[in-house]
This record gives sequence, C-alpha cells and structure tokens, in this order.
Amino acid sequence: MIRARSARTQELVGSGLVASGLVGLGLVGLFVGSGCAPASEAERPVPALSRADRTPDPSCSASWVAALTVRVVDEEGRALPGARVAPCTTSGDGVSTCLLPIDADAEGWVVWNVEPSMRCLARVALRGLSSDAQRATTYVALPMRPVNGVLDVEDDLVIVATEDAIERERLGDASAPHALRFRGDVSLTVRPDALDEPEAYERIGLGTLDPADAPASVLEVGDTSLVLALSPDSELVEPAMLSMPAPDGAPDGTAFEAHVVGGLYTTLADGRVVEEGALASFARASVSGGRLVLPGLPRLGWIVITRVR
Repeated sequence: MIRARSARTQELVGSGLVASGLVGLGLVGLFVGSGCAPASEAERPVPALSRADRTPDPSCSASWVAALTVRVVDEEGRALPGARVAPCTTSGDGVSTCLLPIDADAEGWVVWNVEPSMRCLARVALRGLSSDAQRATTYVALPMRPVNGVLDVEDDLVIVATEDAIERERLGDASAPHALRFRGDVSLTVRPDALDEPEAYERIGLGTLDPADAPASVLEVGDTSLVLALSPDSELVEPAMLSMPAPDGAPDGTAFEAHVVGGLYTTLADGRVVEEGALASFARASVSGGRLVLPGLPRLGWIVITRVR
C-alpha cells in the first residue's frame, strides 16, 4: 500500500521489536527501517514534458495528468527494481482503462508518460506487482492533486512480503474446499478451482500489517484492528472463508467488519462492483469461542478488519 514513513515504524524496526501473534506473522507487514524515509524531490525523476503537455485542454473538467511518478519499495523501504506498476484510470467522460505494467528502474522509480488522448482523468489507481511470488499485489487509489500536469505520488508504493502456510491440505479435488493454516493460527478455506489459476493454491501466502503503520486510506474505514494481505493476486469465483484468533484479544460477542481492497475485477456476493484500490465491506461477524470467522472473502489480496462500535 502507499504510506508515509512514521516515527513509530522506525522505532519498532530499530529496536528489533516484533510483536507476537497475528501482527508478527514472519517478517512481513509494512515496517520501514530507520533511515529509509521517502526519497527527496531531488531524487525524483522529472518527466520530459513541454509547456503544451502541461497545459490542460480547456474541454477537460477533470484533472489534467500528463505524467505520473511513484517509487516502489519493499516492506523495509528498499527499492524494488524490476517491480511493475500498472495504472488503472477513469477518464473525465467515464471510460475506464487498465494499462500494461511499467517497470521500475534500479532505484525503484516508475515514470508514466500519459498518452495525450488519456490525460483528462477523474480517477487513477495503481496496481503494484513484483516478480517475487511471495509478495502481495498492492492496489491503491490516488488523490487527484496533479501540479502543472504531473501527479507526483508523495509516498512510496509498498509491495509487502507474504509467508507460506505452515499447514496446507494436499491438493486433491480442486472443486472441494481445501484448508490452509498460517503462523498466528490464521486459517483460510478455499476451493482451488475458484482461483484464477487452480495451481496457484500451492503458492498462497499471508502477510500482516500493524494497524499503527497503516496508510490513511485504510484507517478511514474506522477502528482498524488488523490488516492482512494474501498472495497471489486472484479473484475468487466462489468466496473463501477466513478464521483467526479474536483480534486484540476481544471477548466473545465482540463484532467485527471485514473489508476487501478492490482488484482488477472484484465483485461481491451481492453484486456490488469494487473499483481498483477501493475498500468495500464483505462480512460482519462476532467473536465466538475466542475466534473470528469471516465468510464471503471475494478475492486473495488486502483485507482490512475493523471493530464495530
């Protein structure tokens, strides 16, 4: 996800402090090492644009974006050269398009020079991918605040590592539910044939993010207790089910709501379409027997769990 560096992040990593339980599933999560603040503007690439490129078309009633820059990093703030970023846009007249990915350079920078016919934009979301299979694909919707025709994404686009399951039911009948269990006693029940590619079942991994380090776009949904990331990126034609110990040690009867971050073509069970990078609620459940069970998971990707007050 996209986020700024926080003092708390640096304190946690600098001290070597790793929480136990759900927040400490392996060396995952959106932690940033000290000294890894976002790159200065002097390091940011400057798109080669003419004055004419930067000048909005008078007929454009949306935002004029002639170029975009963003830096892609891992969970420790290190550049991810070779990572790819695919823009998904909605034009001023409502036409949605997802473009081919753009490779990051050796410093993790991606520069998108927008085709002249596409520069009038109402919405831009980014899809961050890594060649490493054990990383969750990141989707984020951007604030539309271009300056002189350039949308400089201020905070890094972080592609988070995931950890393999510690128990994985052997792949058999792909149309039958299969169970996986991850460190922290998080379990996932999914039909392999519900994935975009059934063989991807063998690669499913899980990462976590401490809510204290969550980006503002996640915190906007409410009292965030837990943020999870599942890889590989996949929609599910048959919803999956998540089960985990009660977040924050909440007592039985405590209600939680689960939200999914939209991917390329995310549709919920009730027919709602979720745009790339947008958050949408897919389940509400209460703790029972010390566990929280969340049915209806529509995709493998980012899940945000909030306490219902």
